[in-house]
Amino acid sequence: MKKKINIASIKAKYDQGVNIMQELHKEFDVDYNTPEIIEIAYDMQAGSYIDGIDDAHILYYNECADIISKYVDKFTTILDAGAGELTTTAGIANCLEVEGQIYAFDISWSRLYVGQKYFKDKTNREINVFIADLKNIPVLDDSIDLVYTNHALEPNRGSEDEILSELLRIANKRIVLFEPYYEAGTLQIKDRMDSHNYIKDLEGAINRAGGKLEEVIELKSSVNPLNPTYAFVVTPPSMNKNKDLENKFRCPVSGYDLIKLDSCYYSYESLLAYPIIEDIPILKSDSAIIASKMD
Repeated sequence: MKKKINIASIKAKYDQGVNIMQELHKEFDVDYNTPEIIEIAYDMQAGSYIDGIDDAHILYYNECADIISKYVDKFTTILDAGAGELTTTAGIANCLEVEGQIYAFDISWSRLYVGQKYFKDKTNREINVFIADLKNIPVLDDSIDLVYTNHALEPNRGSEDEILSELLRIANKRIVLFEPYYEAGTLQIKDRMDSHNYIKDLEGAINRAGGKLEEVIELKSSVNPLNPTYAFVVTPPSMNKNKDLENKFRCPVSGYDLIKLDSCYYSYESLLAYPIIEDIPILKSDSAIIASKMD
């Protein structure tokens, strides 16, 4: 963390109903959402998305799955990037007849921690979860068949190009971005997105990062009418070179392969270890531990 702040004090303010994003902007003295701000703010909210699931969310998950189903087969590997509490991950997984591996990551440990139990309760599927930054995804090039997001890019205005480059790097066949669409919004929607520093020019970011935007679909079942969801279907410039590798992870510092050991993920080339907490690997660059004797 770039600046030391009192997390317990921030949590107390959140519990009192304070707008946590605005409070963190003051703490960090910025007017935009940094990765640290996003991690803290969403970690404070852990559990609230699970508590808020209703029939409208189920309809939304089903519509997302209908779109994704066009681009998967029985053995497709799938990654939910910025998966939060795995509510959408579980909803989509239940609708797809896919036996391939499911992966999901988020920047918040607490959200994945509560999400793992929810996913297990709602599905009969295995899932591989890990902590990571959208701008530095610890996954090998072209190693995941289908990558999707669900409002994960949303709070990252200013980082659109960087994140799209990472998603296109790891995707093998298709990317589906379930995100807000600034340019298609009403004045009220744009004002709201501006006030929250939500993404804009997603089409431009896709093109600049080398992706091919195939279509944009407005979802009929968006849960919040002031924050409607669109599906951006993107084809990556894939080389298919790592599709069949059993290990999908790479060191976020060096780019070398990561191997799972008993207590950590380890890179024998860079001599860096990444801890595992409650079965959740922490694969962020600032979590790396020098462990030269591990080998």
